[in-house]
This record gives sequence, structure tokens and C-alpha cells, in this order.
Amino acid sequence: PWNKAQIKKMLIISDPHIFADYLVLRNTILSDDISDLQKLLNEIIQNKEPYLISHLNINGEELLKLGINGKKIGKTLAHLRDKIIENPDFNTKEKLIEYAANI
Repeated sequence: PWNKAQIKKMLIISDPHIFADYLVLRNTILSDDISDLQKLLNEIIQNKEPYLISHLNINGEELLKLGINGKKIGKTLAHLRDKIIENPDFNTKEKLIEYAANI
């Protein structure tokens, strides 16, 4: 069974509408029950749950202020994105800065 974190990881590489179309296609071809997946996807979209780096409440400029620079900025942002995928409540500027400073 899928969970929200797994769906969000799929949404990193796929547009939500394309993923929804995939679910319909999967249902048509494989006769899978996709109702739970569709429900989770709809909740993610309706609740505007974060799953992209652009959804973070922190950006590269703020990481620069912490002394993080170069390629480490992208790696840190990706790590923070993965953290908020698992725990959306973590997506506050204060928590993200604290976590980034200790990576």
C-alpha cells in the first residue's frame, strides 16, 4: 500500500495531473483499485502539502547566511525537501534553518 510520502516522491518527478492520469490508466489496464491512491493524491493537492524544493519555507540565500555554499546548497535543499516529505509540519523557517545548520 502506498502512503503520502511515496506519492510525494513520485510528484517530484511527475506533475500531479500526469500522476492522476497514470492512476486512471493503471486502473483501466490492470483493474487495480486506485481509490486509496486517488484519495491520498487529492489530500496532498487540496492541503497544499509540500513536496518540492520550491515548497520549502527556506531558500538558498538563507543557507548562504548559514555559511552553506556551492554544491552543498542544492544538496541541503534536497535533504530538507526529503525531510518535509516525511513530516510536513517540519516546514517552518526556524526548524529548517536549525536542521540545515546541523547537517
